[in-house]
Amino acid sequence: TASHWSNSDSVERYVGKILTPWKEKQCELLDLPPSQKGLLIFDVFAAHRTPQVLELLEKCGWKVQFVPGNCTGELQPLDLTVNAVLKGSLTHHFTQWYAGCVEAAMKEHQDDMAAAVNSVKPDLRLSVMKPLHAQWVMNAFADIKLRPDVVVKGFEKAGIQEAATTT
Repeated sequence: TASHWSNSDSVERYVGKILTPWKEKQCELLDLPPSQKGLLIFDVFAAHRTPQVLELLEKCGWKVQFVPGNCTGELQPLDLTVNAVLKGSLTHHFTQWYAGCVEAAMKEHQDDMAAAVNSVKPDLRLSVMKPLHAQWVMNAFADIKLRPDVVVKGFEKAGIQEAATTT
């Protein structure tokens, strides 16, 4: 949206352009029938619960479960495991990048550590950080893809492991 806030129109676009095509591809890859339902676990944000959104989700083959307010940290599988791994990966990549900035400053001011410390001025402009961050996110998702056990563990912690292991 123009305001960058989610609303029912943006949720409908997300369902139609991102979620449903992804579900269809997964059904194809896993040799499941196109009628196979997908599971969406949403918080109770109003834009997720409008009659138009719920109707579209049903039409597109989604089963929706809502996590009660203030329970996301206890019941949302990705919050319980995956997000920590993603955040850890992003932190690692940023730290490595920043360490490179510090190393460059130290090489430039080998004889004066105070000057080296004071000269560390990483370029935080959006035009610099945006492509770096995008690459870091892609790397983080690649890490998760190699560790499906992390995803399953989130469903186990939420008490809904059958949803992660049955079709």
